[in-house]
Amino acid sequence: MQLPDLPESTLWSALIGAAGAAFSMAFIKDLTPAQKIVMVLAGTVISVLFTDPIVQFVDMPTNLKNGAAFLVGMFGWAISGSLLTMVRKADLWDLIIEIALSWFKRRGG
Repeated sequence: MQLPDLPESTLWSALIGAAGAAFSMAFIKDLTPAQKIVMVLAGTVISVLFTDPIVQFVDMPTNLKNGAAFLVGMFGWAISGSLLTMVRKADLWDLIIEIALSWFKRRGG
């Protein structure tokens, strides 16, 4: 099995994003070792996936991309964790019923 060829910028985004996620652990207490590993992996993945789009979206100079990767890795896991918590706390069944009822009301049902 051969590993895919990744651009050097993607590898740097992964490494710097992982460093950002690891750095942020200094400010969070009482994490288990498994939580620390997941946090660094999540920061790495989020950094690889979102650094380039964020840099392009805000029209950031490319020489600042590594700094953006660090920040995305540092804060990305927190944002994704908050989104997952929000989805878990949401009453999705009531939301689905409300969407279906509003759809039927518009259709005349």
